[in-house]
Amino acid sequence: MARALMIYNNSCLCCGKIHEAMVKIGSMAFCLACFHKEFFSDPTVYNTETAEVNIDSEVYQKWLEKYKKVCAAL
Repeated sequence: MARALMIYNNSCLCCGKIHEAMVKIGSMAFCLACFHKEFFSDPTVYNTETAEVNIDSEVYQKWLEKYKKVCAAL
């Protein structure tokens, strides 16, 4: 499991906008709206009690692949 943490002033991997408050999962950052949209839709992906994301889930793996592509392009 990966813990979801709050970070500030970073760009969202999903929408690309810079927001004051962000959610960081591993090295990936999401705005609150995108985090909620992507990770709250399936209760097996995000545990609200522990603030952990299931890193084996399809949702997490999809975003991890996108993150790897973005990093490779830099």
